[in-house]
Amino acid sequence: MTATSTLTRKNQTTVPKAVTEALGMKPADQFLYEIEAGHVILRARTGRLADLLQEPPPAPPPKRPPTPAEIDEAVGRHLAGDDARIKRQWHETRKASRR
Repeated sequence: MTATSTLTRKNQTTVPKAVTEALGMKPADQFLYEIEAGHVILRARTGRLADLLQEPPPAPPPKRPPTPAEIDEAVGRHLAGDDARIKRQWHETRKASRR
């Protein structure tokens, strides 16, 4: 089924009757809006148990980009791990050559 509605200047719209009938909605029922990759998924929330089970968990808050200091810290930790690995391999190779 396809239906259209228009957004008003007050950011309001009327849900087409065909949509509310197809979803079995009544006045005071709510919609849940999900936004994914530029698309809106509209779900009916009627308060029935089946609707509550279909409700997705809340999305985690958006992550902020790392600060330059956090990037420097992460690079330092990575390099320190590489340094420890290289030292360990060198010691193991040395021990093996002594045998």
